[in-house]
Amino acid sequence: MLNLRNVRRAQRRIHEDENKDGSQAPRAEHLRYAEAEIPRLVRLCTYSDEMRKVWRRIAIMPSQGSVDPALAICEHISLTLGRFSQIPKRLPAERKRSLLRVAKAIDDLLKTVESDSEAKAFLEIALMEYLGNRNLKMRIEDGESVSGHEFRDPSRTLDPSNFVAGDEGGLEDEPYHQKPWRQWSSFERYAWLYDEASMTGVPELLTFCRDGLDDMVQTPPKIPQPGRPDGGLQPFLIRSLSGAMMRIYGQPLDDSVALLVSAALDLPEPLTREAIRPYLKGTGKISSGNR
Repeated sequence: MLNLRNVRRAQRRIHEDENKDGSQAPRAEHLRYAEAEIPRLVRLCTYSDEMRKVWRRIAIMPSQGSVDPALAICEHISLTLGRFSQIPKRLPAERKRSLLRVAKAIDDLLKTVESDSEAKAFLEIALMEYLGNRNLKMRIEDGESVSGHEFRDPSRTLDPSNFVAGDEGGLEDEPYHQKPWRQWSSFERYAWLYDEASMTGVPELLTFCRDGLDDMVQTPPKIPQPGRPDGGLQPFLIRSLSGAMMRIYGQPLDDSVALLVSAALDLPEPLTREAIRPYLKGTGKISSGNR
């Protein structure tokens, strides 16, 4: 269970460390992180009188996994807030138009490549050429002497057959693809990766990207209400934390989620289970008083 005394002790320790000798850059980064995290942890403990019940429920309920549920929940809230800041905030219609525009540009490029046999032939081997050149560049910068044949065919620099005998531990007589992946040696896994990369051309990658964009168009945006005053943060955190509760406890714990979200975002009035449930169904809006 969270201990407010330990939270405050950690805060004092960070400020004490700031005054000690040593590198300042990492310490300053840790301090900025702590200055955002510690007030949130304090609110998670003290936001309302009901928080004690929330953490007691979290502590005594049977959970799945070996990680302390209280720590897992606090970490999940922190990671979710960090992830939210990195997701583009676009209206659904704007997002769909933009994704379709990129998908169409890829389609147009694929048609253009298909019309030129020389360009198509180069793009079929471009991935391995690129990786081979990156390998040569790294080795040259490290002072290694590189042979002429590797310069002539950079893609061959990564071929597993170039390895010195004994480095790879040998391939077994039994075809390694008949074994479960977890039983493959590091060399066998590398050999598979090399074979796949060798057979993968840029057009195939572009087709994969185009199909992925088509799927994204059909998928609801991660932040469906970016026009809210908070940019859609509140429902985003509600859905994410409810999903975490399902994974940890096998049930959503709406009451606890409502209070934890209220504390994390420092809302003027705590949310109720009735207020968050519409968001968990994918519809509805929270009252303006809690925005």
